[in-house]
Amino acid sequence: MNALLKERTRDGPRCSVDVQILMRTCLEEFLQMLTTQASEVSAKAGKKTICKDHIDAALEQLDGAELCGRRIRLDYTE
Repeated sequence: MNALLKERTRDGPRCSVDVQILMRTCLEEFLQMLTTQASEVSAKAGKKTICKDHIDAALEQLDGAELCGRRIRLDYTE
């Protein structure tokens, strides 16, 4: 998380330790919410493994796309 903050603010202001802790706490909470929701989606689909579609559905249900201001899609090759 700290490396990400440094990368994103490379040309701008530095982040204080308090901000780093706050950002890390927010990220941990968001990931907990996302994985819980994705787990529920996966269980409803009768699957034991969370896949990309479950994450996409969880983001939709949590208004994750709205939080980021754009549609979030995971782009990778399985």
